[in-house]
Amino acid sequence: MSEDQRRAALKARKESLHQQVRRALDLVRVQNQEIKALRQALAAGPADPPSLAAATGIAPQRVLWHLASLRKYGQVAEVDKRGSYFRYALTTSPPAAGDDERD
Repeated sequence: MSEDQRRAALKARKESLHQQVRRALDLVRVQNQEIKALRQALAAGPADPPSLAAATGIAPQRVLWHLASLRKYGQVAEVDKRGSYFRYALTTSPPAAGDDERD
């Protein structure tokens, strides 16, 4: 492989990695925006996943995913069950280390 070919291959690889990093950062940015929107919606009081999806415009599956993550890390808690869904509320403080629930 000539020096020019090696440089071209390295340049192509670098651009490919740059695109992958850019996509990953975009996904993280969207996730952070969605979590922020859910936290703002929950600041008004307890809500169930369909209500949160409607209030935020986030797909119901993603709302459930985010709520599961926020619950795991002690940022939201189930407060009661109305109908088929639990209602979630923001917690005042996360659990102490080692207190996380394992299902």
